[in-house]
Amino acid sequence: MSFVSAWSDLPEREVLPGNFRTAVTGKEMGINRIRWVHPTVLPMHTHPDAEQAVVMTSGRIAFTVGGEELELGVGDVLVVPRDVLHGGRSIEGEATFVEIFAPTRIENLVGFLGEPPCRRPTPPPTVRPAVRSSSDAAAGQQARPRRDRQPGLEQLDHRGRRRRGPGRHPHRPTDAIAWRQVVDGFGRTRFVVNTDHHPDHTIGNFWMGGEVVAHRGTRERLLHDAPTYDYLKDLFGRIDPAAVAMLDEYAVRVPEVVFNDALDLHFGDLHLELTFQPGHTANSLIAYLPEDGVVFTGDIVCEAGLPSFQDSRIWNWFDAIDAVAAYDFSVLVPGHGEVADRAVLEQYRQWGREVVGEVAAAKSAGHSLEQACDEIRFPDNIHVDTEDYVGYPDSLVEVFQRRSIARIYEDLDLRPELAQR
Repeated sequence: MSFVSAWSDLPEREVLPGNFRTAVTGKEMGINRIRWVHPTVLPMHTHPDAEQAVVMTSGRIAFTVGGEELELGVGDVLVVPRDVLHGGRSIEGEATFVEIFAPTRIENLVGFLGEPPCRRPTPPPTVRPAVRSSSDAAAGQQARPRRDRQPGLEQLDHRGRRRRGPGRHPHRPTDAIAWRQVVDGFGRTRFVVNTDHHPDHTIGNFWMGGEVVAHRGTRERLLHDAPTYDYLKDLFGRIDPAAVAMLDEYAVRVPEVVFNDALDLHFGDLHLELTFQPGHTANSLIAYLPEDGVVFTGDIVCEAGLPSFQDSRIWNWFDAIDAVAAYDFSVLVPGHGEVADRAVLEQYRQWGREVVGEVAAAKSAGHSLEQACDEIRFPDNIHVDTEDYVGYPDSLVEVFQRRSIARIYEDLDLRPELAQR
């Protein structure tokens, strides 16, 4: 059965900021009219299930396919094979093109066919400030039945593989935009939780929905010590070149909801506990889903390796691991690395002991702070380049290392017994 329609008779949906789609599909082929309004970015991705063709109808865009950036203008035709990494960005003004998928991709019509069937209405959330002692928390955990763990906790790359390293956070603006697109498919975002103030945990705030929730100290740090324009320009130029053009619109988004000691969020039968826990920073927090037995640690615990110690106090760093261990959980979602279980705690603690032990040995040998900073390094699996992610510049990684060793050295001056933690 055939049919005829006009683009103007079909609904248009903004699928990403400045990226508008009008879609129609048959049984074997899908056709979209795409309109880009500058500035907009299409994050890098693949289509393992379909081949794609792009036919330019107006304006100019830049399209990257298989690592090569191409400029497309009116009349140009581009074919993207299945499973080839690609993405794009606007150049100026407005541009339109038609994209064709074979076989058709029904997910392109989400938003035109009604709400996803899995969604169910829930009452408005209640936000209840709470101060919980450890005994109160333990009693509450014992009283509540544990739900079966739900799938989907692991972060996956574009090929469905588990990811490591910095890609866990919407650190790159293009990643944040892609996350927002996926999340919007499930419904409206109510809250985004920042586990500390560091850029890799907060840059994405600008592109995410909902209200941002954090410890009060995170808000203060972002108000008074946020990354500068030049810092972000250099950073994006390395880790996300397509985002440099977005900097003129970017603004630091600080948390709107803050707390001092603890905060409980309730959404129907979903209960999220946020607890202030200095460790990786002076304003870190732990997020916990008690009914699901899932704890989100931020950089208090990282499965991938040791983060920087520069904003830590070493006694807090070890205390925070003990605090995580006191939770009743079976799944730990770290700040960086793979989703893990309780075994990661002792592994992570041992990594910390090793570098603190090295610094303590240097002090015992009479080495100065400057000498220790020159001599001691710990493996950085978080900020460096990985197989599928561009890391920080070597010069910045070196700054993190030196500041970390200096912090450990100074804290050992104050509390030498830390060498035995």
